[in-house]
Amino acid sequence: MASRVAQRILVYGGDGALGRAVIHRFRVAKWQTYCVDYRPNAFAHYNFTIEDRIAGQDWNPNSGAINDFLESQPKLDCVVNVAGGWTPGSISDAEIFQQCESMWKQNMTSSIAASSLAANYLRESGLLILTGAEAALGPTPDMIAYGLVKSAVHHMTKSLASPNGGLPKDSAVASLLPVMIDTPSNRKAAGESGPVDYSTWTPTADIANQIFSWTEKDRQPVNGGFYVFKTKNHKTTIHLHD
Repeated sequence: MASRVAQRILVYGGDGALGRAVIHRFRVAKWQTYCVDYRPNAFAHYNFTIEDRIAGQDWNPNSGAINDFLESQPKLDCVVNVAGGWTPGSISDAEIFQQCESMWKQNMTSSIAASSLAANYLRESGLLILTGAEAALGPTPDMIAYGLVKSAVHHMTKSLASPNGGLPKDSAVASLLPVMIDTPSNRKAAGESGPVDYSTWTPTADIANQIFSWTEKDRQPVNGGFYVFKTKNHKTTIHLHD
């Protein structure tokens, strides 16, 4: 009897706190796991390290080894982008241009890169997950750069879900819209401003479990959907934003 071909997931930002949770959840489920990040994830089956941008040169984070490797492999079943970052700041800040450039690189460039890989290497009826933000559904005057770029991720989600979006036939794309993810870096940043109620922060495992659920038969998310993750008293609820 022929052995069953393992399903495959590629995680952009796979060595961050949320990325590690996603790779762990899928690896224990016997999926083949591919990590793309600035550092390797020791738990992933395969790692692809991104070289940082060199000033004055054209830059493609997907160039080189990752394309060569994926060309030789069966199609991916799922691509997830959980790379990102956050910064405060208003339009009056002297650093507003640096803030926007940083947020674009951390949140939007990774979304474009993951989506490009999905367009070329995802199987038909596959799944692409991007990471937006619940805050970007409305005004974000005190974190304007973050809100602007996350809104761009939301726009990309809707665009890719359109009939001519460029993804493989019958694929679905959806965006995670967390309120606050419980990660070491977020705790460190929040701890500087006084006591924090961590019972309202969403554990990375809850998000990873939901992504895995969407890959199971007949549980695929709504194409172009925005899914808000809210946690209260350590219990996470997920709802589709209208």
